[in-house]
Amino acid sequence: MSTAIPHQHQAFRLGAAAAVAFAVLLSVLPAVLAASPQRLAGPITDDVGALGGSTSGAQATLDDLQRATGVQLWVWYTDTLGSRAPGDFATATAQTSGLGTTDLLLVIALDDRAYGYWKGDNVKISNAELERVLSQDMEPALRSTDYLGAIAATADGLRAAMGGVTPGDGVTPGDGVVTPQTGGSLVGSILTVLVGVGLVVAGGWFVLSAWSRRRFGAREAAEGAGGGVVGTPAGPNADLAAMEPDQLDELANRILVETDDTIRDSDQEIGFAQAQFGDEAAAPFIAATAAAREDLRGAFTIRQQLDDATPEDAPTRRRMLTDLIVACRTAQDRLRAETRRFEELRALEKASPDILAKLPARADELEARLPAAAATMAQLAEYADADWQAVAGSVDNARTRIAAVREAADQGTRALAAGGTDATRVAAQAARLGEDGLAQGAAFLDAIDRLAAELNEARAKVGTELAAAEADLATAKASAGAAPPDAGVARRLAEAEQLLVEARTALDPPKPDVTGAYDKVRRADEIADAVEKGFRTAREQQARDAARLEAGLRAARMAVTRASDYVGGQRGGIGTQARTRLAEATRRLEQATALASTDPAAALAEADRATRLAAEAQRLAEEDYGGWDDPFRGGRGGGGGHGRGRRRGGGHGGGDGSDIAGAIIGGIIGGLLAGGGGHRGGGFGGFGGFGGGGGGFGGFGGSSGGGSFGGGGGSSGGGRW
Repeated sequence: MSTAIPHQHQAFRLGAAAAVAFAVLLSVLPAVLAASPQRLAGPITDDVGALGGSTSGAQATLDDLQRATGVQLWVWYTDTLGSRAPGDFATATAQTSGLGTTDLLLVIALDDRAYGYWKGDNVKISNAELERVLSQDMEPALRSTDYLGAIAATADGLRAAMGGVTPGDGVTPGDGVVTPQTGGSLVGSILTVLVGVGLVVAGGWFVLSAWSRRRFGAREAAEGAGGGVVGTPAGPNADLAAMEPDQLDELANRILVETDDTIRDSDQEIGFAQAQFGDEAAAPFIAATAAAREDLRGAFTIRQQLDDATPEDAPTRRRMLTDLIVACRTAQDRLRAETRRFEELRALEKASPDILAKLPARADELEARLPAAAATMAQLAEYADADWQAVAGSVDNARTRIAAVREAADQGTRALAAGGTDATRVAAQAARLGEDGLAQGAAFLDAIDRLAAELNEARAKVGTELAAAEADLATAKASAGAAPPDAGVARRLAEAEQLLVEARTALDPPKPDVTGAYDKVRRADEIADAVEKGFRTAREQQARDAARLEAGLRAARMAVTRASDYVGGQRGGIGTQARTRLAEATRRLEQATALASTDPAAALAEADRATRLAAEAQRLAEEDYGGWDDPFRGGRGGGGGHGRGRRRGGGHGGGDGSDIAGAIIGGIIGGLLAGGGGHRGGGFGGFGGFGGGGGGFGGFGGSSGGGSFGGGGGSSGGGRW
């Protein structure tokens, strides 16, 4: 009796504690398990299996929407948003993903039955109208678990609201009812398991502890590898997926020690770099070492978790080991890049006398190209201004680079003659500036020649393409006329006909817009082909895709080349958004080229996507450069931008190339050794580097309620179904 009561009280207390702990566990799980805003790898991200593993139909719908409205719709299916407001979650995701002013993002959380949106400033639909589309078109499909159809319904609603046309193919609402794959809803799965187990607090906390470890690993892998499947990294870390567990363990232990030693060695190397090249030149090395140390700290944290008393299951342990190794490799890559840069600088110091001696003659060779380039520009002026604006200032830009090269050669040679402790460093800086100036000057002139060749080719072929598109449209009209009436098809054919009328008008003298005409012809042909597609046999469609592919690839190459030349020429003032779009456009073009011989239809889709991305990159780059204080041209006031680069302040006038080059050499050139410009106020952005004071991110914005960040704009909101 004397012992029974205490045991009963103890059992009661334990049971009560277990119940309270379990209740707390249930209350915090949704927040703990919530997805975090992440960088989206593409327009469609499905983390919960809502689309049944296939995104091709949805991608076609998004492509149709972009062709009709110019808006790129992004859709992310996830499980839960946790405690975040839907609009805030969407805004953070847009910011992390670098979305632009013509992008529209939907984040749809199935467990929460909630969604958030973010809308770029140039998406021509009001928030009220957008919310009407989402409420009336998207939500009914979501309520019926037609997740594929929800995308199609949203696209149709947007197209109608923005004055576009309805698609001729793609996904039809109601066709895509998909039950999310087992395990797609992480919250629901874990809660079910916990309830089934019962109020066992130790087991519950073990699940929470093990899950938090997995979450840490998943988050780090996504940030380090840009997303993807956790535990099976792609790219340079793909070798880890093939390793046995003991091999991973051995590599993890070895690379931890190696990375720790490398960082300790880097501390000494920083001192050498400061003594040899100065504090400013060593600043990026210091920053890289600090970042590498953070990588290593995270790796050691994982190792400590692996070594504690709580065992991990095999998949979790593998993920954690993979994250550890990737973190160490990232740290080593950071330091390796800086070490390589200083090795190049030391080699440049040795070679600088010879480089400086040859710079004047090389500048003369480049200058000899200016008359021919000016003549080519005169020929380009016969086209519409929009066709050649990307190279409008290229001759002047090349001329200022040539002047800067000569000034660099003079300053560097005089420094060597004067001697002193800084002579070799100044000479190396001057040699580096001279080399970069020559490269940029040549790039400007090469861009003129490339654009002229492309425009001449397009002008020669656009008439043939126009005639072919008119014939295709006539065929599509005949096929549609023999079929039952379809208002949607009629609207699309009318749009194609109008595009061809506009294309012919664009080619009228005195200044034909060849690029604009070519684009309108291609779009009209796409519409005619989409209509006719329903009446062709598979063999006929394959032949048609192959025939259209050449034109699609040509358009993509022109767009990518034009954007690449522009970014390369003005790269000191071009931010991350334009560069990201250009990189993706280049990747899509490469994919289109690779698929051309085996899958013409897929290749054509990739080429079309490359063309649109390149056009977006061009637009963003021009906006960035318009707001950057290019030291070679002189500030002209105004400005803003989507990325790095100094914003222009008040105009300070032009000046010839020698004055500009002298200013650079006279004290700002050290930025070249700091990776292309420092973060100081007024710092020169260098050739492709970061600008200085007043810069920072100025790209897009958007916060819940229509606020903004980074000087951009944009708006967001959300709802439930």
